[in-house]
Amino acid sequence: LKAAFACLSPIISQRAFNHPRLGWCITMALLQLAARQRSSLLLQAGRRGVATTAVRLGGNQPFIHVPPAPPLEFEPDGSPKKYPLHQPIWDHGYDWEHWSLLPAGIFHTVYYGDFAQDYPPYWAWLQKFPLWVVTPFLVLWAVTTMVIFQNMGSIGIKPKRYSIEWMQASRE
Repeated sequence: LKAAFACLSPIISQRAFNHPRLGWCITMALLQLAARQRSSLLLQAGRRGVATTAVRLGGNQPFIHVPPAPPLEFEPDGSPKKYPLHQPIWDHGYDWEHWSLLPAGIFHTVYYGDFAQDYPPYWAWLQKFPLWVVTPFLVLWAVTTMVIFQNMGSIGIKPKRYSIEWMQASRE
């Protein structure tokens, strides 16, 4: 602020700066000028970080590179450590893994893994494709199934209007 005021001192007198209303307006103008100069210096010098920049300026999420899987754990005798699972393990030949960082609280994340062996064969087959590939087919299948089941309710029900019998009766 002092540096910005020093460069404008020939223009603005100390008396105007001490004025209650005018001084506040000058202070705000100088602060905005200093902020603009600082941001333009950061952009020119290339000191802007990808993870700390707003998305509108080309920034990204705080993590760009996903960390590797956690290391294996071993028993004292050297054999791999095994944990009891209370869910079925499917042996269907699919071996994909989906790892992601999920938010936990405000300042923490959880490293979460999805494995093909945790899902039945039909879901494991479907989840090996990306979501953007599978979604249009699932929506089309759901709409087709809804139309078929909703129209099955009218099978075998004879309409009363515009049938041959109704038209003959309406002529008489």
